[in-house]
Amino acid sequence: EGTTAFEVSQRVIELVQNSRAAAIQVLINSPGGSVYDGLSMLDAFDMARQNEVKVITRVQGQAQSMAADLLILGGDYRSISKNSFIMTHGDIDHELRFGDMLDIETEIRIRGITGNRLLDMYEQKTKRPRAFWKKMFKDSRCVYWTPEEALDAGLVDVIF
Repeated sequence: EGTTAFEVSQRVIELVQNSRAAAIQVLINSPGGSVYDGLSMLDAFDMARQNEVKVITRVQGQAQSMAADLLILGGDYRSISKNSFIMTHGDIDHELRFGDMLDIETEIRIRGITGNRLLDMYEQKTKRPRAFWKKMFKDSRCVYWTPEEALDAGLVDVIF
């Protein structure tokens, strides 16, 4: 069983408030999880940066889906082991959970806002323009990246 988003965010806040560390390291080996939980962890990483604490993300094993987003988008310095892989994708949750048209339109709007925010972050953090990521995520297919491919695309800064 993994660590919850709340636990990660809480630990980041504790480290920033009770430490004089110049950096925190986030080790990732995860098949992914909730986009909204991941966004809350990215907010915690941003809070660390606002307090002049660097965030180092490191994958050992796998970083899939939202775990890949945490690795790629959350780190000031991002690394991957030579035996790891990354999997990215667009919105694959095609099931709408609400009943009437207004609720469905609202959920589609929320997904659009979230998707656009993630595209903006991918463009900022990688060597690829927004149009590349929009095309890559368009059909929601899973894309698996070797460490070398991830380095070339700007998803990570170094292979160890």
